[in-house]
Amino acid sequence: MALALATSLSSVGNGFAYDDVPMIFENAPFHTLGSIGHRFVESYWPRDQGHALYRPLTTALFTLEWAVGGGSPLPFHIVNILLYVAVCLAVYALARRLVSPTVSVIVACLYAVDPVHVEVFANSVGLSELLTALSVIGATIWYIDRRTVGDLRGRDVALLSAIYALGCLAKEYTIVLPAILVAAELTIITDDRPLAERASALRLLLLSLTLVVVAYSALRIRVTGSFVAENPAIPLRDATYATRWWIAGFSATNEPVTRIRRAL
Repeated sequence: MALALATSLSSVGNGFAYDDVPMIFENAPFHTLGSIGHRFVESYWPRDQGHALYRPLTTALFTLEWAVGGGSPLPFHIVNILLYVAVCLAVYALARRLVSPTVSVIVACLYAVDPVHVEVFANSVGLSELLTALSVIGATIWYIDRRTVGDLRGRDVALLSAIYALGCLAKEYTIVLPAILVAAELTIITDDRPLAERASALRLLLLSLTLVVVAYSALRIRVTGSFVAENPAIPLRDATYATRWWIAGFSATNEPVTRIRRAL
């Protein structure tokens, strides 16, 4: 916790930067608290930006943070710092279930000081990544804990499904959670029953998570007109996947390449 605070606390005095400016500072519809419900029927970027992303929970929180601070960036950064600390603690809690206490501390410390996370907690729009990380890690911890002592109960299924839904509404990356839970089941959980019997015991959870995916996908398509993410970067529109992967791994220090990587 101390390392997470030491790493992120200096960002509390930041203003709005990079994507914060068009997404929050210059996005007038986000400045009216009464319009917060509209975030769930609008795309992430303003329509004139042409990006088909759907993150209504994140944008609704942007509206709330703007109202609380009267347009000041301070509430945005305070929330991100607190969430970053929470994510680092969640990483420690997950590691504690997988490795020794000493290794768990090392893992959490390395995670807390990793410079790649700066853009996430220092920019206001990083809220979506923090919410996604917290939901995925938190759900995985809950799943491991409950499966360690037995089969899931109805309230466990309800809680995991709710976390999954909220995470997807924060950022689409959360959609991978079922695959992570399956991996945890196959590698971490000790259960001597045949796989078919174990799968049968988990059918309620699998059905519930499937319904979440279907509902989220339908809502996303309804709002954005597409299931895929934002439009491809113009320079890469006709590029092959091999070319895109090569560019993505070429150089993280080259700013033009870095911008292309973000667009992939």
